[in-house]
Amino acid sequence: MDLEDLSRQSAPKDEIALRIEATRREREEAFRRQSETRSRRRLLVVLILALSATGGAITTYYWSRWFPRPQPTRVRSKPQEQPSHVSVSGRSVQDACQVVAADAYVAGFGPVAIKVFDFFANRFLRGKEVLSNSDGLQEAFHQEFFQSALKNSWVVIFAGASFDDQEDYNLELCGRRVRYVVQLLRETEGISPLGLWGIRAGEYKETPAGRTTPLSEEEEEVQAKLMGPKKLATQRRLLIISITPVGKQYPTSDGQAIVAATAQLLLENGIIPKTYDYAATAPTLLDVQKGQADSNGKLAR
Repeated sequence: MDLEDLSRQSAPKDEIALRIEATRREREEAFRRQSETRSRRRLLVVLILALSATGGAITTYYWSRWFPRPQPTRVRSKPQEQPSHVSVSGRSVQDACQVVAADAYVAGFGPVAIKVFDFFANRFLRGKEVLSNSDGLQEAFHQEFFQSALKNSWVVIFAGASFDDQEDYNLELCGRRVRYVVQLLRETEGISPLGLWGIRAGEYKETPAGRTTPLSEEEEEVQAKLMGPKKLATQRRLLIISITPVGKQYPTSDGQAIVAATAQLLLENGIIPKTYDYAATAPTLLDVQKGQADSNGKLAR
C-alpha cells in the first residue's frame, strides 16, 4: 500500500475528530452563553431588588416627613393623693382657755390650720345653756387672739353635757348650748367667720376599767351622786374650733366636707374628746343669712 492509499484511509478519522472538537466547542460556547445569560439575569434581579429597596427607603422617608404618624396620646398619671393627717404644733393658755394649734391636710382639698379653744374654766351650768361665767366668755370673744383665729375660718362649736340627766334631754340641751354660743358670736363685733357649725356631743360617757361598755343610765345616776357637782361640771365642756384654709380659697359648697373631715381627724387623734355619746356626729351648719332659718329651724337675727 502506497502513501496515497494511507492518506485516503486516515481522512475520515480526521474529519470525525474535527467534528467532535467542533461539537465540544459548540457545547462549551453554549454553556458559556448560558452562564453569561444567567449571570446577567442574576445581576438584573440584584439591581431590581436594590432599586426596590432604595426606592422603598426613599418613599418611606419622605412619606414619614410629609405624612407623619399620629403620636399616641400620653396619659399623665395623677400624683398619688396623700391621706388626711393632722399634727399638733403648739399648746398655750390664754384668758382661762387652753389653745391647741394644729396643722392638717384634708385629702381631696388641701392644708388647713386649726385652733381648738377649750374653755376649761368656764363650764355650762347644769340643765342650762348658759355658762358659769358668760361675761368672761364674751370678754374672750373680744380679744385679738381669738378674733384673728376666727377670721376667714370655718368655726365649730362643740358642746357637751354631764351624765346626771337623761340621754335624750342632754342631747337636746347640747343643741340649745350650741345655739347660745352661736348667738354670742353673732353679736360680737369683729368676728367674721366663713361659717358656723355645731356638734351636739350629748352626754358624757364613762367606761370603767376592765369593761368594754359604758355605764348604763342607772349606773350613771349612782356615779353622779358619788362624783358630786364639781366633778360633774368638768363634763359640761365648751370647745370652739377654727379651721382656716391655707394657700387657697375654697368654694362655699366645700365647707361642709372640709369641716366634717377635719372634725373626724381631730376626734381620731384625741384633739377633741371622744367621751360623749354623739361626739363623732358630723358638724351641723348653723350660720345663715339674717332672716333665714338654720338647720335647727331657728331664725338668724
